[in-house]
Amino acid sequence: MPSLLSNSATIALSLVSSINTFADQLVFTSFRSNGEDGLHLAFSENGLNWKALNGDMPLLKPEVGGKLMRDPCIIQGPDGFFHMVWTTSWSDKGIGYANSKDLIHWSKQQFIPVMEHEAGARNCWAPEITWDPDGRQYVIYWATTLPGKFTETLAASEKGNNHRIYCTTTRDFKTYTPTALFYNPGFNVIDSTILRHGDSWLMITKDETHKSPAKNLHLASSDKVTGPWEKISEPFTPEKLWVEGATVSQVGEYWYVYFDCYRKHRYGAMRTTDFKHWEDVSDQLVVPEGMRHGTVVSVPDEVVARLRKLGEIPEPPAAIEPSGKTPLFNGESLDGWIEFMPKDDQGLPASQDVWSVRDGVIQCTGVPNGYIRTAKAYTNYKLHLEWRWTETPSNSGVLLHMVGKDRVWPTCVEAQLEQEKAGDFWLLTNGSIKIDGKQVGPARWVNVPKKHPSSEKPPGEWNRYDIVCDGGSIELTVNGQLQNTGTDASPSRGWICLQSEGGPIEFRNIYLEPIIRP
Repeated sequence: MPSLLSNSATIALSLVSSINTFADQLVFTSFRSNGEDGLHLAFSENGLNWKALNGDMPLLKPEVGGKLMRDPCIIQGPDGFFHMVWTTSWSDKGIGYANSKDLIHWSKQQFIPVMEHEAGARNCWAPEITWDPDGRQYVIYWATTLPGKFTETLAASEKGNNHRIYCTTTRDFKTYTPTALFYNPGFNVIDSTILRHGDSWLMITKDETHKSPAKNLHLASSDKVTGPWEKISEPFTPEKLWVEGATVSQVGEYWYVYFDCYRKHRYGAMRTTDFKHWEDVSDQLVVPEGMRHGTVVSVPDEVVARLRKLGEIPEPPAAIEPSGKTPLFNGESLDGWIEFMPKDDQGLPASQDVWSVRDGVIQCTGVPNGYIRTAKAYTNYKLHLEWRWTETPSNSGVLLHMVGKDRVWPTCVEAQLEQEKAGDFWLLTNGSIKIDGKQVGPARWVNVPKKHPSSEKPPGEWNRYDIVCDGGSIELTVNGQLQNTGTDASPSRGWICLQSEGGPIEFRNIYLEPIIRP
């Protein structure tokens, strides 16, 4: 890391935060679970109702450091690029960086070793990035624990994590100024974010004190973004609610401060017009399920429009409605089926002979993940098939109404075949359905459990699936037991797939029948 020197002295930096006055839509960055799968985005027109983009699938997967992408922070710089920094692991001595013109196509990821010079540095958490128009540079700041420092607050920390905020600046994301102590409020602090309000700069941070716990947000103020900073408020988040990861947006007269209520597994929000009087609007806030710590950025309309197209259900192929009994398997070959299996680095099939036919049965090894699909698309039908596990039961599924391009997890509604879970719905890659009138999805992966205990037979015995697809309505019956029903499914027509996912499975007696209407 060129020019990043090994001092931690406080230095004056010309830092400011910019607000994109030329943009008029809001995008919320976030991660899921532990951050393994990458960057998620959502958008909002009013700051309260946030809808997932790209079907809540990641737009960028982590490749550097510990290969996590937690706490993603994005700003748009004066160069027109979106610049992002993120936490790469729980214990790395650096952070991740990448840039993009459209939030879809991203540069090669960099690992910036901002604390590598500190032998004992435990971490680099929740970096944020701000453009400094006066100094014509970017400032990046994050939380780190340095053992042996700030011992006056060590006893109140959790497992010795006693953070302060550090920073560096750059003009080109190639060379960086020496890492410096940026904010020491006299207590354990993480998750800082900065905004301009009137003639002042405000910093929102989390008090991370663990013993006699704080775990709340407060404000600091400065005449300039370089500090010095003065704590100006008592906690403004709800009492006894543990929160983290604050971010801010302005909608009309209101400033919204969002935060991750991580113990409650939900998001919360407060709003204000003056940063003195606060209103809790958490009950009005709607965010994608499982959303974790991120930041809000203003984004031009045309960028959001392109992002929204990523999450659209592909146009279904022309579909056939069976007029009589229609065999899908002739008992001798896979004629009428198209195989999709992933390819290796050389573009060759990752595995051979996954699917075969023997003695009137389709045999599947279950490895790797993939499927065979009907060459023709169908709508409004009764599907009958039989399956059995030939070895230790594993996982598989019948993918209904598949549309779009072939991929391991295509857009569809899955009728589950995993042992003891046959009759579950799974919604894959923007699939959606209503269960008892309640909308489920669209989402990347969502499970809808069956309504009754398992009606499957022991491994080695043949099971029967009878599936009725009538417009957007779907019924799943396993061995004569109606296990699940849904309405308004999307997509509602498409290809039918048999899935390879985990272990050997066999299929037979696969056919369609028409729906008899009064």
